[in-house]
Amino acid sequence: MALGMRLLELGQSKGGIFDAVVDGSIAELPMNFFQPHRILHQDAKSGVWQALKRGKAQLLGRLCMEHDIVASNVELPEGVEVGDLLFFCDAGAYDRSMSYVFGRG
Repeated sequence: MALGMRLLELGQSKGGIFDAVVDGSIAELPMNFFQPHRILHQDAKSGVWQALKRGKAQLLGRLCMEHDIVASNVELPEGVEVGDLLFFCDAGAYDRSMSYVFGRG
C-alpha cells in the first residue's frame, strides 16, 4: 500500500528546500527511521510522477512535536509547490513486528 500526503509548507534557502511540512505524521509512519519508505512526488499541475532522491531536506509532519519527521535526507524536485502530493510506498498495515507484549493477556 501507499500513503499519500499533501505538501502544506516549504522552507527554502539559497541552497534549495531544507524542510517541508506535510499533512501526515509519524502516527501514520511510526517506524520510518528504521524502515525508510520510497517516496514518489506527483506534480499538482501536470500530474507527472517522480521518485525522490537522497538529499538534505526533512519532511515534517502535522503534529506539534519535535520528533514528527516523516522522512529525512530527501531532495524535493525542482519546481515543487505547496499542494503537490507525496506518496510513501510500502506503508502497509499494522503487523506482528509492531505488536506489544502487554496486550497478550
